[in-house]
Amino acid sequence: PRREVHLDGDWHRAVHIWIVDPERRAVVLQYRSANKDTYPNTWDVSVGGHITAGDDSLGTALRECYEELGIDVTDRTALQLLFTAISSTQGETKHGPFRCNELQDVYLLECPGLDLASMQANTEVSDVKLLPLEDLEGAFLHRNPLYSPKAQPYIRRLLEVMGERY
Repeated sequence: PRREVHLDGDWHRAVHIWIVDPERRAVVLQYRSANKDTYPNTWDVSVGGHITAGDDSLGTALRECYEELGIDVTDRTALQLLFTAISSTQGETKHGPFRCNELQDVYLLECPGLDLASMQANTEVSDVKLLPLEDLEGAFLHRNPLYSPKAQPYIRRLLEVMGERY
């Protein structure tokens, strides 16, 4: 279970999906619910989740898009695997200390003309917003406390990919 993995610091796999509206040159961010055990009440990647035993990365990414934002991705090829990142973080939660050691499959999903109003808040996501791509660096690379922390190599690679595409 997630809580035990974070308590023990076990290595595990996860998915991150960055949803981009190419027409607006902006990325969707989710505001993590106050109920989340790690980094509650911060802006984060569009969609994210742990890959459970027996599941694959792409299937998890598709499921998480629907669970977290209500986006039903029917074309599996729409999710583009960009890279896999290695992440090791630690901190405090309401349950005590945590260590999160992840291999993160980072995907891109382009959604031109995305309607944010159609995305529903739930137990994991309190809100969503569009962040202009040019503001991505200031939000994540410079460790702005309003945003969930990401490893510097992860953000640099993401910025490189976004710069090549947009």
